[in-house]
Amino acid sequence: MSLRGKILAGNGVALALVVVVCIWAVSNLWRLGTATDRILKENYLSILAAESMTGALERQDSAVLLMALGLADDGMGQFRTYESQFLQWLGRAKGNITITGEGELLRRLEQGYTAYLTAFSRLRRINLPDKQSFISFYLQTMLPLFKAVRTECANLREMNEKNMFDFSGQAGALAHRAVWSTAAIGGGAVLVGLLFSLWLTALLVKPLRQITVATAEIASGNYEVNISHPAGDELGRLARDFMEMARKLKAFHELNVGQLMAEKRRSEAVLQSVADGVLVVDKEQKVLGINPAAGLALDADPDKVLGRHVLELVGDQDLYERIRQATGGEPAQDDQPLMISVEQRSHPRHFQVSVTRAQTEAGRLVGAVVLFQDVTKLKELDRLKTEFVMTASHELRTPLTSMILSIGSLQEKAKEKLDQAESQLLDAAAEEARRLQILVNDLLDFSRLESGRLKMDFAPVNIHRIAKEAAAVLEPQAKDKGVELASQVPEDLPKAWADPHKITWVLTNLIGNALRYTHAGGHVRVGAERAANSLRVWVSDDGIGIPLEEQTRIFEKFVKLENSEHLGGSGLGLALCKELVRAHHGTIWVDSEPGRGATFTFTLPLAPEKTKGELGHETTQDTGRG
Repeated sequence: MSLRGKILAGNGVALALVVVVCIWAVSNLWRLGTATDRILKENYLSILAAESMTGALERQDSAVLLMALGLADDGMGQFRTYESQFLQWLGRAKGNITITGEGELLRRLEQGYTAYLTAFSRLRRINLPDKQSFISFYLQTMLPLFKAVRTECANLREMNEKNMFDFSGQAGALAHRAVWSTAAIGGGAVLVGLLFSLWLTALLVKPLRQITVATAEIASGNYEVNISHPAGDELGRLARDFMEMARKLKAFHELNVGQLMAEKRRSEAVLQSVADGVLVVDKEQKVLGINPAAGLALDADPDKVLGRHVLELVGDQDLYERIRQATGGEPAQDDQPLMISVEQRSHPRHFQVSVTRAQTEAGRLVGAVVLFQDVTKLKELDRLKTEFVMTASHELRTPLTSMILSIGSLQEKAKEKLDQAESQLLDAAAEEARRLQILVNDLLDFSRLESGRLKMDFAPVNIHRIAKEAAAVLEPQAKDKGVELASQVPEDLPKAWADPHKITWVLTNLIGNALRYTHAGGHVRVGAERAANSLRVWVSDDGIGIPLEEQTRIFEKFVKLENSEHLGGSGLGLALCKELVRAHHGTIWVDSEPGRGATFTFTLPLAPEKTKGELGHETTQDTGRG
């Protein structure tokens, strides 16, 4: 398998593990939603029917009493009206039999009600003037039948309520199992992915280490080196070519200048065989060597560009600036690999470019080496991953909304019928559903950011006002925790060039995090100052702080502090903050010591000094990055 194939295989395994975890989570959510729907469909209608029949029966009993008081017509009309209602609800209950024994109970209820109607027919034949006989018949015959039917209605209601509570317990157990099983599968996936990554890394790094050691040996004059890499990939070919080069270098010392030049041309063939693009320039930024892969990336003929200035090949200003810094001996302003995109036959190709200084053994600068790695397929995989997360988030919204509405309905209508433990279970289910909804929304926002689909509405922004509003939103939360929250942003700061809504979200998220990790009696401060051509904004606290080993990871997706006292959140907040700040062409970082609080700082560009009419043409853009 080729080196590129191994890398793609590693990313494929990671993607497959993510898909497995997502499918398992969606399956658990579907089963939980099915259990909730079953509770509502199977029991709620029967409970409503039992309560409605009880009400209708009591109204009929009131109608009999009206007749006893001499209001025969009113009593008869009321009795017949609620008789119809009782029979309607009885029919609905008989059509919704879902529990063992419910059919027999309804049969007894119907028989009792029939006996009640028969007794009423006999009661009507008693002359009303004979009230003593009327009341005696009511007390001895109708009232016991009324109580018996009402008792059966109560039994029907209690039977369905009990079944509903049983199903609610089963749904809670299912949710508990879903959480632990998803966590177990996710942990297993992470472990498998980690082991596979370590194996793949060792597989790729081993020959490079051997080549590094061999290079040092050759530089010291020892040409008797050996590199064992039997694989047939690019590294294997490179190792074999390297050994061949070492062997020839040894022979070069025994040959004349003409033979050395011939061998030099052969060693150049090694450079040509490397899959990645390589461009070599001297201190004057003139091209000393270029292989076909680099020529493809720069759309240039390698045979025609030797000796030409690099500016004739490189059109990307950031890439040229890095080459200039490397050949001029200046420190690199950005050590992250640079991404460039080129159109080749109407199809975009993406390259990850890194620039390295070329120095002699004595440390003398002689030029720079530019490496072009084709990451087109990796970019496509990343795009597919982003679209998958966005689609999955959209699909999860509907069942989540239904779940939240169902739980809310239960909280409103069944709260008084639940004991404390059952109410707490229902509240916990509602809270977890809301947390999952927040996670889905965060995933959707993050996917839009990564795919460049999140629109940015840039305008001159008053950071003093934005910080004051963000602090005001979280002031009640700060008071509840006993934490002092204050905005100390000066009013006379120049305006920043930013999307006010996005920067408000960033500040709110940072302040919320500070409050979460600050104990009662602590302080959270928001501040800002001008720094050259940008504004530096920070949120500081005197909370628990962040360990040094965690500070490089907290801006990654799904990373949380290892602190059992402050669980919660989706693990996407700081990752979203980082992407939003990058979309503003700024940077974000953290300074912290454990036990002494933390300070999160980000930068924003200053608003350009233009008229409002000029600004109106450039206040909206998307977050897409090349």
